[in-house]
Amino acid sequence: MISSLVFAAGHFDFSHLLIYFVIGFFLCYAYHKTGRIWVTMFMHAAMNTIVVLLTMNVRLPDTTGWIHWLL
Repeated sequence: MISSLVFAAGHFDFSHLLIYFVIGFFLCYAYHKTGRIWVTMFMHAAMNTIVVLLTMNVRLPDTTGWIHWLL
């Protein structure tokens, strides 16, 4: 809990404190499950990449196309 709170506060975006706290908690959980810091570093970098692409209005590939195939 403390590391998640530090992670959230370290982003200095207190309007999204709860979101950062949940992400920090999830990353901490992933570290404890894998025992490897590079896994959480990759996850954090991937999330940052997705946020930057969405901020730049880059269209991500449609991954829900398979749902139409089922219907």
